[in-house]
Amino acid sequence: MFKSIVLGFFISFLSVSSVAAAKAVRACAMSSYDEERVEEVSQEVALDVFNSQGEIVGALEYDSGSGKIHSLYLCGRNSGFYYAEGNLWAGQLDAIYNDEYDAEFVVARKGSVLKISLLSVKFVGEPEDADYPPFSAEIFVKIPVR
Repeated sequence: MFKSIVLGFFISFLSVSSVAAAKAVRACAMSSYDEERVEEVSQEVALDVFNSQGEIVGALEYDSGSGKIHSLYLCGRNSGFYYAEGNLWAGQLDAIYNDEYDAEFVVARKGSVLKISLLSVKFVGEPEDADYPPFSAEIFVKIPVR
């Protein structure tokens, strides 16, 4: 029990400290290009991803029957599509990555909201070849009623 409490505190501390410095994920409405790309994802298979201010910062694509998560799109200067694996109905997210970037993250389900603390999203190659600097963020997805 004590280990669980300490581990929970440590994870919370890491997510708060690393997320506090992050400003890379911006509202999609700040860029017409980003906003159009999010709108391209069918609303039947995607959910809005928002920040703590309630601004839409991306979209999460999933299968509405099985809850299987397929992809995540983020806006801002780090905009792009990421493969995402997990199950929305279970509140589970196992991986976020694309051909050039990997993510370390912690997921917590609080009622009907999935909180994703991106601790680090960084380029997998040589740093000088990266299109975007490493970033962290805290994002949320409302889990729809089945």
